[in-house]
Amino acid sequence: MTTVQIITAIISSSLLSSVLTVIASWLIHRSDYKNDYYKKILDKRLEAYEQLNKVVGELSKFTFLDGNNVIHSICLSEHNFKNYINSSTSINNLTFWYEEATSLKLTELNMFLIDEIYEKLNNNSSLDSQYKSLGRFYKEELSKFNKDIQELMNKDLKTLHNLTSFFNKNK
Repeated sequence: MTTVQIITAIISSSLLSSVLTVIASWLIHRSDYKNDYYKKILDKRLEAYEQLNKVVGELSKFTFLDGNNVIHSICLSEHNFKNYINSSTSINNLTFWYEEATSLKLTELNMFLIDEIYEKLNNNSSLDSQYKSLGRFYKEELSKFNKDIQELMNKDLKTLHNLTSFFNKNK
């Protein structure tokens, strides 16, 4: 082998090594970018479910009235109810991050609260007593909403890391 051939072999192997290094580096960088993107999406989804958990947690609270009457604390007073409605409707802008069934159930709960409780109030008597009365009447329905949303959240959290289904869903 001549000196020129040896130099040519060294230069070509160095060039090939550089090209392979650049390609490998590009592939690793691209993979890191995609993983960082997925981490951010997952963080957003976790934040949305944390907010939903707070709202559902409020629906889980009960208050004892006179005798054996128990109602959801959101129906104890006008103040409690309006605070809950504000919390519940404020997370509606997060429904993009929820699974579809969870999002639909949350919307159904909000519609129920407005249609079946808020819209049935009248100005003839104390609003707080009306909320308590409606809270007693709809105790089972509210408990069912609470249970259903908690079950959906538990199911969703088991597959929250599966972003492929999240990206493929039709919203």
